[in-house]
Amino acid sequence: MLTFAKREKAAEVANEDTKIATESFYNTLRGLKFQLRKSFYSLYFNQKTLEFYDVTIARLRAAVPLPKDLRADRSRSLKELLRFKTLFVTFENERLDILRQISELQGTLRTLLGGALGDSMVELIPILDERTLHARHISFSKEEAVQKAIASRQDLQIAQTRIKREQLNVSLQKLGWLPDFTLGAHYAKSGSFTEDYVGLTLSFDLPFVDHNQGYLQVAHATVQAQMRLRDLTRMRLENEVEIAYDNAQRTDALLTDIGPDYTKGLSDLVRETIRKYERKKIGVIEFTDFYEAHRTSIVQINALEAKRLAAFEELTYTIGAD
Repeated sequence: MLTFAKREKAAEVANEDTKIATESFYNTLRGLKFQLRKSFYSLYFNQKTLEFYDVTIARLRAAVPLPKDLRADRSRSLKELLRFKTLFVTFENERLDILRQISELQGTLRTLLGGALGDSMVELIPILDERTLHARHISFSKEEAVQKAIASRQDLQIAQTRIKREQLNVSLQKLGWLPDFTLGAHYAKSGSFTEDYVGLTLSFDLPFVDHNQGYLQVAHATVQAQMRLRDLTRMRLENEVEIAYDNAQRTDALLTDIGPDYTKGLSDLVRETIRKYERKKIGVIEFTDFYEAHRTSIVQINALEAKRLAAFEELTYTIGAD
């Protein structure tokens, strides 16, 4: 039987342990939410890139049909046919890489969503309003982001709660000089000097010599260690927010300079280039160079779009609140 003062302090320590467990749960959710959103955006733009490869490869095959045996085509030189064949192989190989990435992202999203999907093998097709995404920008300063993170981040709150928990433990250890009583009962049918023996036991410790000084010193040292960990957690938090803020601003500025309408006029340019090649107004080198440059532009723009949104989500993650 603990004394009343010990029971009260032990209950307060247990209450802080509950708070730590709760904050740890929400900190885990914060990480899962970031991974879910980042994977969602990556899947969306990878599927856009896959659509580009599908359309581009189909257009090329229609414009430049290649026989299995390149030497059987007498209308074009072997060098020209090899150039086209290399372009096809490159595009098809890159398309396979995109398909692999999409499969991995699909698996990640199915894992994160769990039972919410019902069918574990359902294909996920993300839908986004790109106009809304392009209108998304950072509307607060770096200092505001840091202050909001200090107030919101669960890992910092956990570090602060651990300090309070250990301070309460110090108070509990100071009460160690108070004896704890153990009350027991004993019964023997015929194993004692009398039949149906019933006995009561009462015992208690005598911490009167060192007044629990050893455990008290450990508790004080633990408080100091937790304070140091809290300070380190805050320094790491501030660094993470500043890095994420700068990265989000730079990525957003780069895409803003390029402009959201950069790729809209490329389809007309592609059709015009195909017509020029068919009419012999441009050669094979110029034609394939154009398609390689066009491919690079589309793939890089989609990757930059995904990177921009991932940077925004990382900033949200480091702040700890939307």
